[in-house]
Amino acid sequence: MPVKLSAFLTGLCVGAVLVCVAFALWNASSPYVQIGLNFILIVAGFIGVYAARRYSIADTDSNDRNDRQHANHPSNNSNNPETHVGHPEDVSLESLSRQMHEYYETHKSEERVFWSRQVGTAKVLNYVTGVGAAVGFAGLVFIGISLGIANRSAHDGKIAAQAAAAQAAVTEKSVILSQRARIAVSGAGLNSTIAIGQPIRIALSLANTGREPSADINYRLLNSTIRPYVAGETDMRDIVVPDNNSCSDLTPVKGRLYAPPPNSVFNFNIDSRHGEPQFVANQEIVSGEQFYVARGFIAYNAIDGIHQSGFCYVLERHKEMETGRDQQGNAVVNPTPFLFSQCPKGFSFN
Repeated sequence: MPVKLSAFLTGLCVGAVLVCVAFALWNASSPYVQIGLNFILIVAGFIGVYAARRYSIADTDSNDRNDRQHANHPSNNSNNPETHVGHPEDVSLESLSRQMHEYYETHKSEERVFWSRQVGTAKVLNYVTGVGAAVGFAGLVFIGISLGIANRSAHDGKIAAQAAAAQAAVTEKSVILSQRARIAVSGAGLNSTIAIGQPIRIALSLANTGREPSADINYRLLNSTIRPYVAGETDMRDIVVPDNNSCSDLTPVKGRLYAPPPNSVFNFNIDSRHGEPQFVANQEIVSGEQFYVARGFIAYNAIDGIHQSGFCYVLERHKEMETGRDQQGNAVVNPTPFLFSQCPKGFSFN
């Protein structure tokens, strides 16, 4: 195929591609599809430029080649006077040669006009292709900017959504904390007299300070003793008691005690025989040579999970309570001169 015709057909194909791509680009909705179409548009533009360049070079080479052939084979011998002398055959050949030369010049002139028009058309296609390439490049730039803005907006939206989720979680937690059950041990008392060989029966005072009920209350009690001190006169901050570490693996038990809201106070009865280790009153406890220490935890279910509260009390023997008077004013012996006092540590509440 001649180079000129090939370049011309290439230009037509490029034009068709540009039209199709422009139509697809107009109807494309995805930014990634637009990027791909703009890339095709730019590639087609470069092909069109290349085809126009090939066309121009081919036209120039053809004109130069025709001029060289005409210079090497002159058909007009009018400058040679010898050709006009003598022979009639030479006159006929000269006339025929002149006609052929005129026909060739006419044909060459028409060919130059034709290809000049084609070159003009190719230049127009070249300009159109260049404009299309520029538009495609600009489209790529704007799409890139749009993608950057979209990504930034998506990032900002993600951050806003995370902040909203965090705020919602904080709000939900605040509501739960303000509504859930909260069980605290507010006091302890004796449920029976202290007797040798008998367990120490304790009535714990529990208070639900929340707005929701609690359920399945379970406990663990640790029994121990300490050296005595002067009850009522000794600073409890100076008293040393064992650490309260009874909360390990302590969980509520289904079906156990129920604590209704709000601000309900009730007794929870426990005894030292069911503590760790088992313990019963001995002579040292009864005589006040040792003080009994009850420390432990309770565990319960609330709307947000399992919670625990710790307690620690010392059973003190008060000398001033050992004797009293009856209704007639006679001196009598008080069989239970004991009171529970709070330990200096061992309480917790969550």
